[in-house]
Amino acid sequence: MKVVNDLSRAGYVESVRGRFGGIRLARPAESLNIGDVIRHTEEGFDLVDCSKCVIAPACGLTKVLCEAVAAFLQVLDRYTLADLIGRRAALAGIFSLSSANASVKASEQIAASPRPEVHSVSARTTRRKKTPAE
Repeated sequence: MKVVNDLSRAGYVESVRGRFGGIRLARPAESLNIGDVIRHTEEGFDLVDCSKCVIAPACGLTKVLCEAVAAFLQVLDRYTLADLIGRRAALAGIFSLSSANASVKASEQIAASPRPEVHSVSARTTRRKKTPAE
């Protein structure tokens, strides 16, 4: 749930209270840049920790890895969430809508709705009963 809280504080998602509550996008999917979301949710992009390496001052690997991370993020910057969810009917089918017809209807509802659909997130945990020996 930490990621959801971080995304909420950053304005990417919002929580909805009540019986059919959950989370939903706070902005249109077209305005959510994947590179920005990754930069916000990831703590660091160091592929290798060079801080304690004795050859770091003479090593060329650090520069190469920094360039690789920059290129990775540059590619992500070219995409929005809308680009990744373009096949909504297929996604709806994966997320428990049993028939293809239901998937198409769900896709139409998502496309027609002014706000993105709410996806429930349950915070319930299952606890095991203690045995007499415990």
